[in-house]
Amino acid sequence: MALAAVFLAKCFWSNLALLRTRASISRRRPWTWPGPLCALLAGPQFHESTPDLFVCQQVIQHFPSIAYFETFLANVDASGAQDVMLHFRQSKDGKTAAGGAYANSAGAVRDVSLALLTTVAFISERLLHYELSWTVSKYMSLGYNGTFSGWRRKV
Repeated sequence: MALAAVFLAKCFWSNLALLRTRASISRRRPWTWPGPLCALLAGPQFHESTPDLFVCQQVIQHFPSIAYFETFLANVDASGAQDVMLHFRQSKDGKTAAGGAYANSAGAVRDVSLALLTTVAFISERLLHYELSWTVSKYMSLGYNGTFSGWRRKV
């Protein structure tokens, strides 16, 4: 338990899943873990939390556009976190693409799960203060791999 507490010290957990209805938005609130882990909604500047570790899992695939993703990556790059873990749905053709899944408000789960596909190369070009440490890819669903990528702040 002590190791977990040290590992999570000043950790910022990014849970930026897009919310599809106003009702769900009104029910969501920032919360504080009874310890050093803090979760916030989308919108904050990540550096304000002074994170040591930034984790984003199964969220990027739901981003509505490449521009939104680039803004998110700029925010992560400026976070100052020593380590970053980003999980995303890997593009099959090596290109980052947003399929307009939210253009239809009644979009199917399949559509919003594939809203944005990307690559390590795309992320690397935008995380200027980080270098890739590791990746692990595993079949996720719907014919795509999920890729976990670990990034370390450059010295």
